[in-house]
Amino acid sequence: MAGVPESLSPDEFAALVVAPVSEIESYMAGGLLDPDADGRLDELDVARFQTFRSLADASMSMGDLLSRARRLPMVGEELFGWGPVRTLEEASESTGIDPETLAGLLDIVGIGSEAVPERDFEVLQTFNVATESGLPRDAIFEILRVYADSMRRVAEAEGRLVHVYLHERMLAEGVPEDEVAANVLAVQDELNALVDPLLQFLHRRYAMWAYVEDAFYHLAAKGNRTSPLGSVESTIVFVDVASFTEVTETNGDEAAARLLSHIDALVRRGAAANDGKLVKQLGDGFMLAFYTPTGALQYARYLQQAAKVSAEPVRLRIGVNTGIVIYRGGDYIGSTVNLASRVAAAAMPDQTLMTESVVQAAQAAGISVEQAGVRLVRGVDKPVTLYKLSGATHDDPVCGTSVAEPPPARLQRNGDDIWFCSEACLRRFLAAKQ
Repeated sequence: MAGVPESLSPDEFAALVVAPVSEIESYMAGGLLDPDADGRLDELDVARFQTFRSLADASMSMGDLLSRARRLPMVGEELFGWGPVRTLEEASESTGIDPETLAGLLDIVGIGSEAVPERDFEVLQTFNVATESGLPRDAIFEILRVYADSMRRVAEAEGRLVHVYLHERMLAEGVPEDEVAANVLAVQDELNALVDPLLQFLHRRYAMWAYVEDAFYHLAAKGNRTSPLGSVESTIVFVDVASFTEVTETNGDEAAARLLSHIDALVRRGAAANDGKLVKQLGDGFMLAFYTPTGALQYARYLQQAAKVSAEPVRLRIGVNTGIVIYRGGDYIGSTVNLASRVAAAAMPDQTLMTESVVQAAQAAGISVEQAGVRLVRGVDKPVTLYKLSGATHDDPVCGTSVAEPPPARLQRNGDDIWFCSEACLRRFLAAKQ
């Protein structure tokens, strides 16, 4: 953990947490801190100490305090349920997983292989079930990385959001620290009750769409068995925010973070409607994948228009390329992806550029494009001919629907002619501006 040494003496620890040394030593003597009894304290002990302070009252014994801490949702067992630990070799013998594979599993989930808690053996043994089902080790490692990275981000976001939106705000309002701690624990109790059903709901929903996507890719792959394992045909879109660095330097980090949240909402809004999905965010840029070039271009038209007329107008550079990509661990890699990124970097603000591989689909769908010149692109041996979306864009900024002339509703704003698919969308747009 940043700012906390790996090992502290009781005196150093007391200075860090601003508490009397005698209080620290009493917690150590009672077995509440320094569970391995080596006389040194670490970052886990910081979290334990803060928890004990928020839970303790004058009538509570050390044993009662520890028992209460262990019953805390989510973190209680991990922070306070210490028990026997084993060496890698002992854990390998108990779980039936060879030492090299077990060390790899432990590295992925962030446990470390120097000391393996016995309470983790049961979960680790699910690896044997997976291998017996026929999955190779590489496949298991790949999905485990996705789970580990995703759940780490979820847990970090939960902790930081509670801290920023509750803990810090209450302290700023002058609420006593012990009252803040009690309120935070109460809120965490309520939120933790939602975690399992919410995760199950989201997993079911995304599993359904993954199943649909897999069926789509199976159809597309028929008759083509020469591509690398895990490869699919996909259209990749990169979205970059123009002048974001300047915005950060001019308005500060907090304003830039708010702007990025606004852009994130815009980017997500039209993707699913055009058979696309957000793959990842890269700083002030976004990578998306679409089933078809047509869907990607319709999305790009919508996004450029929505960004111009949003509550906080922004200028975007968008690059589109289609071809074979390789799917690995929740991400897409390969030359198709690399070129799409380079194309976005070559675009001007408010411009969408595409490669020749996208143009034929655009023209078949009646999407107007024109040549934007030939560019030298890093990583590509030959010059690349690029094309740009042309003509007026007529996409409803509320729902993303392409609107044909004459539009059911329209609005002149800041020199822009904004078209809507319905009066209802126009009213929603106006209400959002008030």
